[in-house]
Amino acid sequence: MAEAVAGADGVLAAAASGAVPGRGPGGVPATGPGGGARWHCLGPAESFRDGNPHGVRAFGTDLVAFAGRAGAVRILDARCPHMGGDLRGGRVVGDAIDCPVHQWRWDGSGRCIGGSPKLLPVRAWVTGERDGLLYVRAAEGAAS
Repeated sequence: MAEAVAGADGVLAAAASGAVPGRGPGGVPATGPGGGARWHCLGPAESFRDGNPHGVRAFGTDLVAFAGRAGAVRILDARCPHMGGDLRGGRVVGDAIDCPVHQWRWDGSGRCIGGSPKLLPVRAWVTGERDGLLYVRAAEGAAS
């Protein structure tokens, strides 16, 4: 069975299931340039597919997880780059999340797609699913 692995660019790729030495969730390489990737399990992936934003904390960073119409779970930094609004208190609209302060909107790749006169991006995190669990991969320079 193939599993979906979402990249920071929002592109989904099929990856073989099953434990493979040296690989992370969904078959994503467990190591990479500069010392390797670290993964954090966030729990059952299905619990993030309820149409609501979910606040999570991983690698010393506040994050927001949400699923769009197709069900792919995306993870972004939780802070709006405009005025620091907490996206965990926003709302999911289609395949995007709205900031609760001024309703600026970001898609799952962190690209600002509406409501803003400035197209300020939000950092998107790489996700993976394996055996029904959702994982997020540490960004370069992320805290342990």
